[in-house]
Amino acid sequence: MVKWWSLDKQHPQGVFIEYGELHWYRNNGVLTRIIIDNLKQVSVFTYRHQIYWHLIDQHENTATIPEETMGMPIIRQYLSSWRGFDYDSLLRYKPSSDPIQLWPSRALKRRA
Repeated sequence: MVKWWSLDKQHPQGVFIEYGELHWYRNNGVLTRIIIDNLKQVSVFTYRHQIYWHLIDQHENTATIPEETMGMPIIRQYLSSWRGFDYDSLLRYKPSSDPIQLWPSRALKRRA
C-alpha cells in the first residue's frame, strides 16, 4: 500500500493512494476519489501549457489532475509498475504533443 499525506493532516492536499483508491484534494478542499487499482484508461494531455493526467476507473469515475499537483510522483511511480503501462511514451511526451494513452497500451490492445 502506498500512502501519502500532506504535513497538515487536518487539511490534506494533493494526491495519495490508500486501499486501492486515489484521493485528490484540490486547493479548494474538494475531494475526488477513483479506484486506481481497477483503472479503465489513463492518458496525458496538455491544456493552456499545463500537463494533465486523465484517469477513468471501471465505474466511469473520472479525475483530471494537473501534473504539478503535490504527490503526482507517487502516482507516476505506482502506475509505471503496471504491466503494459506505456512509461516510454510518458517520458517522451512534450507539452506541444497530442494527447497520449498510457493505459492500456496499444500493444496490449492488439494482443487481446
